[in-house]
Amino acid sequence: MSEMSCLLANSDVILQPSINSPGWREAFGMAVLEGMASGCIPIVTTSVVISEIFQYSKYLSTNVISPTSFVDVTVKLILDYLEDPQMLAHSRKEAIKEFNKAKKSRK
Repeated sequence: MSEMSCLLANSDVILQPSINSPGWREAFGMAVLEGMASGCIPIVTTSVVISEIFQYSKYLSTNVISPTSFVDVTVKLILDYLEDPQMLAHSRKEAIKEFNKAKKSRK
């Protein structure tokens, strides 16, 4: 198992904050997909293209955050996950499910 795989396997969330600028938008976000495949809950800004993959998910849609409030909302989300192990477990399973849907749609 690679070092990255070990890190992801031992993580609950993967963050990808980004702010668009004129003439540039964050790319697809392969790191987020890799994290989701390992069960990491994605927390991204609306600037990240990959946010479109899970924006309609019951457990993950609230994890697509405006860049202007990313820090405050992210802290609250992580605290919520720490306080509710059941929500954490459901969201981790949902991350894997959404990864698998995205993988199938790319074939």
